[in-house]
Amino acid sequence: MKKKKEWSKVVCGLIILYGVANGVLYNIAVFKGLQADPALAIQSVVTIIGAFFSYVLYNGALKISLNKNKLTVDKATGVVRSVVNGDFLDAVDSSTDDVEQ
Repeated sequence: MKKKKEWSKVVCGLIILYGVANGVLYNIAVFKGLQADPALAIQSVVTIIGAFFSYVLYNGALKISLNKNKLTVDKATGVVRSVVNGDFLDAVDSSTDDVEQ
């Protein structure tokens, strides 16, 4: 059984990749002697930090919400389950949603 994709990780990774590519292109332009705008270097750093910070805040809020509602995520399948007295109850959602075969 495949684990569900965590789309927040994919989006965060793409944004960080964009920030890194932006920084690399800025440095290439500087070393070639072109008149590169220094704001591009700042934008690349802010993009990377912003993506990471947003991902951490999202996961923190998700964890708080799961704890508040006495839910847990099954590590093997990614299914959200209810927890009562340490026992897993029925799945809250289907593990077959958005899973590639």
